[in-house]
Amino acid sequence: GSNYSAGKKGLLNMQKTNKKRNNMKLAGLFILLVLGLMVFSVFFKLVFLIKESKFDGAHKFNIELIAKDKVSVASFSPSNKSLTILLIKEKVNKDNLSKSLGIPIDGKIVSEDNLSKNNLSFILLKSVFPLRNLVKDINIVDLIRLSMFLRTVSEASVYERELSDKFN
Repeated sequence: GSNYSAGKKGLLNMQKTNKKRNNMKLAGLFILLVLGLMVFSVFFKLVFLIKESKFDGAHKFNIELIAKDKVSVASFSPSNKSLTILLIKEKVNKDNLSKSLGIPIDGKIVSEDNLSKNNLSFILLKSVFPLRNLVKDINIVDLIRLSMFLRTVSEASVYERELSDKFN
């Protein structure tokens, strides 16, 4: 009788061990599936961000920067490997700056920092994190590409101009 009950207990323990093993396999598969879906999702998000990117490294790209009480326009010119910063001293219609200046504005950044040739790369990289600056019509890929482009522009090819005459 005791051999029978010992054998029965051993069989029950083996069944419990097999169930635990099967549950662990199932949990492992579930975790792999979730991780696979996350990687797949991130991959497609990156593909769409790159596809929606406006800065192609070949054509001019103009960004309006609104900081505290100043408005500036940064114009990136890949063909000339240059950057022109237009500092606007007069009060302007911020909603229609493109029409007032006669140039297309590709994107807008509202920042706490005033724009200068020394801190533009910093402002662009800081704008990657949306909590710091308000960004409109520019995605993360554009901000990173523009920041990388700035590293290729020599100091002699950065121009700052002030616009102080009244226009509108």
